[in-house]
Amino acid sequence: MTKTNMDQSELLAKHDQGDFLRSIAEAVLQLIMEADVDGLLALITMSRRWDAISIDLLATSSQTT
Repeated sequence: MTKTNMDQSELLAKHDQGDFLRSIAEAVLQLIMEADVDGLLALITMSRRWDAISIDLLATSSQTT
């Protein structure tokens, strides 16, 4: 699961000599990308579950007719 927060001290320690605004932007973009990937993976997993359910239902309905 994606970590949704970062301590200011952790952010400063990671980028103490670089551009602070750039560091913040990188951290925010990283969080957005990770959340997007997490959402896509959940969607794929749910899609596969629905496919399996629909295949089971089709097999069951064809056996009863």
